Amino acid sequence: MTNDRPWLRQLPIAHRGLHDSEQGVLENSMSAFEAAVEHGYAIELDVQVTRDGDAVVFHDERLERLTDTVGKVRRRTSDELTKIALSGSNDCIPTLQAVFEMVRGKVPILVEIKNPTRKIGKLESRVADLLASYAGDAAVQSFNPLALQWFHKNAPMVARGLLASDYRNITQVNMSRRAQFIMRNLLLSPLGRPNFIGYDVDALPAIAPAIMRRVGLPLLAWTVRTDEQRITSERHADNIIFEGFEAPIG
Repeated sequence: MTNDRPWLRQLPIAHRGLHDSEQGVLENSMSAFEAAVEHGYAIELDVQVTRDGDAVVFHDERLERLTDTVGKVRRRTSDELTKIALSGSNDCIPTLQAVFEMVRGKVPILVEIKNPTRKIGKLESRVADLLASYAGDAAVQSFNPLALQWFHKNAPMVARGLLASDYRNITQVNMSRRAQFIMRNLLLSPLGRPNFIGYDVDALPAIAPAIMRRVGLPLLAWTVRTDEQRITSERHADNIIFEGFEAPIG
């Protein structure tokens, strides 16, 4: 469980690294992760599967928002993707393995599995293999309870977190109907037997995460960007996934 992972409750987690686009440090970049390490923050990052089965660190299904390249991440190989520059920066898309090699256990890493489908195993298996040989503190999280179920069955020693929000806000999220269905996941949480919960700070307080917190699961509030959200998280959560400011440690 999480008894041996106190960082999940205690250490602020930098959302997609400690990024600042105005300074040329983009989300999910090596520069953002290096900045988080320098400040002593845990790192949250997103992984997508490549055409050849590798895990690259990138949030969106498509490349357009953060690069000058068009297309879906999963249709390119790892070698192709790591040559694509992140717009307005000196960084390219990194692999998860490269991030692990840079961080080397200096701070914990929270890996979000970006897989809004029922096709489970390819990305999860690659992440599990990398975690098996990684000596630092790490955990996985996902909106998809089927991904957590895979980890529960195949890599049970990896701490698993279920991400969720207010069901009533799901239709306002810009995602496919399939992804919207998967986001209705607290009802399906027993599938993955999560060790912690990540909940939308703007949907707190809420009954379901409060109950899970009461029975002992750490509750992480995402994504905390404002003073108001920080106050809400202090009242209703154990830890924060934050961006846009430097969170106090301790």
